[in-house]
Amino acid sequence: MVKHGIALLLIMASLHCAAEPIETEYYKCTTERGVVFSQFPCSSNAIAQKLVHDAPELAVPTENHTKTLNQLEKKQIQKSLERKIRAYQHRITVLDREHAAAVRLTLEKLERMMDKRTRRRVTREVKAEIRKLDKDHDNSKKEIYRTLQDLEKKLEKFSK
Repeated sequence: MVKHGIALLLIMASLHCAAEPIETEYYKCTTERGVVFSQFPCSSNAIAQKLVHDAPELAVPTENHTKTLNQLEKKQIQKSLERKIRAYQHRITVLDREHAAAVRLTLEKLERMMDKRTRRRVTREVKAEIRKLDKDHDNSKKEIYRTLQDLEKKLEKFSK
């Protein structure tokens, strides 16, 4: 967003230096690939925006800044997706650690001093608890993996 604002500020500064008030119109469209800037309306949801300047030093630049703005927006979206992917991968690591700790604590119950009959009863309870922990852990990981796959698909789409 900062790079996007800087690019727009540079455009405005370059346009600010014309001899008489000049208006430059461009369109901002939101598409499935992100925000796109164009000299022409790109869809029905295009938002017309105007830049006005009146400084005598410079005229309207002939360069097309649309491509630069689109590239900046694309890079910003890619970096955001990469950060989200790293965050979800970290969440998986944390889930694995928490699961291992919970299983270890549950198994330690068996190692305490108990008579044979109590140990059998506790063993069944512990195994049932471990199955529940495994099921919860697997469900959490599946959800995170689905989100990760969606993010990686979006990133691949923007990397093309």
